[in-house]
This record gives sequence, C-alpha cells and structure tokens, in this order.
Amino acid sequence: MQRQQEPVHIHLPPPPVYVQLPPGVEQLISLIQENHDSQVAIYQQQHDFARDMKQLSNALERGVNDRHDQLRAIHARLDYLTGALQVQASQDLSDSEPPAMTFPMPGHPVVPTTMDFDVPPVIPTPLPMLRPRRIRSRRRR
Repeated sequence: MQRQQEPVHIHLPPPPVYVQLPPGVEQLISLIQENHDSQVAIYQQQHDFARDMKQLSNALERGVNDRHDQLRAIHARLDYLTGALQVQASQDLSDSEPPAMTFPMPGHPVVPTTMDFDVPPVIPTPLPMLRPRRIRSRRRR
C-alpha cells in the first residue's frame, strides 16, 4: 500500500498591488519637494544672516570699547599736562627759588584751582558706517 502524501502548504507572498495614481500627483510631489528645498535654503540664509549680524555687533562693540579707552587715555594725558602747566605757572609767578617740579601720575585727576576759560564738554560723535569692500579677483591675461 502506498501511503498518500500529505499536501505541503507553501506560503507565497501576496501579489504586488499596483495603485493607479490620479493625474497630477507626480507634479504635486515635485512641488512639495521644491517647497521643502526652498524652506531649507531660506533657513540657511537666515542662519547665515544672524551669524553675520552677531559678528558685526561684536566688531562694533570692540570698536566702541577701543574709542572709550582712547578717550580715557586722552583725558588722563590732559590731566597730566594741566598739572604740569599749573606747576610751571606757579613757578613763574613766584619770586623765590622755584621748588622742584613735580607732576601728578598719569591716571590721577588734577583738580585745577582756577580757570580763566570755559572747557567745552566732550560730545561723542558717531563713527561713520564702514562699507565692506568687495575683493575683485584679478584675471591673468
């Protein structure tokens, strides 16, 4: 007697499903992709602009601090020279032997006792805006 073989079940994957896309879907997908690309470009431009503005702000801040330091140095030098002139004027007015000339140390304010003229206040003026120069490449001929 022959033995009957049992049927073997093989699991096959389902057949592929073809979806018919309505007309215009591919165009819509390409528009969405272009929109995404433009948004990425805009974001990158905004990021670059913000970085450039921060660098400009830092450079301007350094410039302002440098001008303040220069003004402080000028003020200290003027105080020093004012003291020297006062000492010299007091020597010129005295008939006796002039005392040894002493000058105040720079950075220490000298308070004048009398002044025959008004000192105008220092009014800060804004610096002109600098325009970035374009570097032109030289073509070899």
